[in-house]
Amino acid sequence: MQGISITSDRVVAMGGAAEAVGAELTREIAAAREILEGIRAGWRSDQAAPRYAAALEGYLQEAAELRDALVGHGAALERTGRAFAEAESALAAGLPQGS
Repeated sequence: MQGISITSDRVVAMGGAAEAVGAELTREIAAAREILEGIRAGWRSDQAAPRYAAALEGYLQEAAELRDALVGHGAALERTGRAFAEAESALAAGLPQGS
């Protein structure tokens, strides 16, 4: 295919980058959960506080799903990059010198 350039190093690096974003998202989710707990502890109301907490909890759940997807895709990219490198090395080892 013309215009596509891919190396095993780039695939592994993309996997690491996706996992790094997932780790950052984990930290952000934890910080938001602390804020939510503070709100739950200090904000007393029958309607507004529970609704706000439920909405924020929903957003945090969606963020956790995104994080899980990023980490999963990152790990898959890293495995794929390594398998690509191994296949490339095996192919190169089977070729005569100077080819």
